[in-house]
Amino acid sequence: MKSLRLLFIAVCFFCFVNTNAKAQLKEFGLLKSAEDSGYPFASLTIEFPERNFSENFTINLEEVKNVNMGTLQKWVGKYVSFTYNSDLTNALMEMQLNGKSVINDEPIELGPNSLKLVGILRGAAKVTAGDLPSVISVTTANNEKYSFEFFITPQMVKANNKKVVVYFEEIVSNTILQIKLSK
Repeated sequence: MKSLRLLFIAVCFFCFVNTNAKAQLKEFGLLKSAEDSGYPFASLTIEFPERNFSENFTINLEEVKNVNMGTLQKWVGKYVSFTYNSDLTNALMEMQLNGKSVINDEPIELGPNSLKLVGILRGAAKVTAGDLPSVISVTTANNEKYSFEFFITPQMVKANNKKVVVYFEEIVSNTILQIKLSK
């Protein structure tokens, strides 16, 4: 099952690496769950029984106009057809300034896929206001720039334009663009 999921992710990644335009993928699967992730977002789990795996998706209910949270919850247990984008994104796990965390009060356990990066923090000039994360970046000594969506804390503001150590994971983010109930 895990190898099928990895194959699915690899195919999605291959589609995006080999095109300049963002490809839209079409699928058909069994909606297993629909959970509110803080308006306007919802998290969906869709199962592909014939391929024996499930995948997680995000949907922005302000952008996908034909559904709302109530509709999605009524569709749980039914087959849906949908179009989505799949992107490789950087998930910020930890950031340290002078050996002290600027985002976690308690020590966190980093996974085996965690990557380490040292560079200058940019874009954290003020605490995030609102329900959506801000975009920050860390630029290495080799002038490589890594971007992250994250809610900026007061401690991060103090670290802005300073050298930080960052731990992150590259994850696949699947975003639904269209969805409908299959008949």
